[in-house]
Amino acid sequence: MKCKVLWLMFTLVVLSVAVQAQTLAHIERADSFLSAVLNNQYSTVEQLSHERLAKQLDSTKLVQILEQIYGAYGEFSSQWMVSAEKQKGFIEVIYNTHFKNDSCSFRIVMDEEGKVMGFWVNPVHKKLSFNPPPYADQSKFDEVQVTIGDENWPLPGTLSLPKGKGPHPVVILIHGSGPHDRDETVKKNKPFRDIAFGLATQGIAVLRYDKRTYVHADKLSGGITAREEVLDDVAAAVAFVHQSEEVDQNAIFLLGHSLGGMLAPVAAKENEEVAGIIMLAAPAHGFAETALRQIRYLKSLPDSLGGSSGPSVDAMIQTGEKIVEGTADKSTAFLGANAGYYYNLDEQQHLETARSLTIPIFIGHAENDYQVVDEDYELWKEALASNDDAKFKSYEGLFHLFIPSTGIPSPSDYEIEGNVSNTLISDLAEWIHKHGK
Repeated sequence: MKCKVLWLMFTLVVLSVAVQAQTLAHIERADSFLSAVLNNQYSTVEQLSHERLAKQLDSTKLVQILEQIYGAYGEFSSQWMVSAEKQKGFIEVIYNTHFKNDSCSFRIVMDEEGKVMGFWVNPVHKKLSFNPPPYADQSKFDEVQVTIGDENWPLPGTLSLPKGKGPHPVVILIHGSGPHDRDETVKKNKPFRDIAFGLATQGIAVLRYDKRTYVHADKLSGGITAREEVLDDVAAAVAFVHQSEEVDQNAIFLLGHSLGGMLAPVAAKENEEVAGIIMLAAPAHGFAETALRQIRYLKSLPDSLGGSSGPSVDAMIQTGEKIVEGTADKSTAFLGANAGYYYNLDEQQHLETARSLTIPIFIGHAENDYQVVDEDYELWKEALASNDDAKFKSYEGLFHLFIPSTGIPSPSDYEIEGNVSNTLISDLAEWIHKHGK
């Protein structure tokens, strides 16, 4: 078994670059340490440990710890980093880790030199509080548990199905980058659940599913492309709803957020059943260029707003510049992926593909978003100027998750507990019903 940490661009920029620069190197060491622990690679564990921990943790004790972990939680499935913080001379990195039977949290604490002082395994309390958005009426729809994909890549999901006479228009949700669950959960927020609840309340079915990088991280190689990460599973989702009698076969829509929005035109081009696409906070620039702009922006912020600077960030910027120029080797590491990943995304030609579509397109932009900015929005408007069925809407006071925020856009926006804007939900429902006829 090999454990892989698939925390790609948006996840990394929000949770990693936003901490002090030296923390970035600590995160890489924490990744290596956790992988070594879970794979029983004692020599690596010992090498990365502080001498005090190494004295307490010999190879026999590591085996005992692993027996307890796998005995309690089952076979490893996936993991991702949720936070990295510097506290009183120590760096604390926390991961959520999924196993076959349950989930747990790994907390790794290192000194300033990056030596692991200790690690702790704790259960993840799954039943976190979630406040349904005020515009959701759960008496108007059912939540049906489904599985999409083939036997090699099964993905559990949920079909929010309106009650009453069908068939209903349906929207398939496409995640942003990183290993997301079906709700696209980020800290205390579940934007995809908000969207599903909001649209289903207004008579629109919504299919959301756990992402392949979330469910099958242990089976994916380091050379993942847009096809393995997104496109194949969107095709599987389209095939699933295309077989449903409760779904209007002439009203199948895609809604992509962030990376999902960027690739929605490509998915629509490949699936002729799609009647229209919705692109929320979709990058128009290349993905590496988008990531590079984010890093530079975070570098400009004060520490109090999650700013980050120093040699590690400067080195990251230099690497990003080479990838944007196309001069980096495909194996060059950048924000948890390799350069080949970014090159492959550029090969999808999202702007050109969107321009070639003749179906209705809705472009939604969040004005408090530092990750996908006004310039991206204007590029989409320019690219789709000849499409009479393209609708553009910019939303004041919303950040990347389309949840209200105030002040200077920064990673602290993700600490806000809220719901996706009711105005956006209403606009989407009206647009879908209009074009689903």
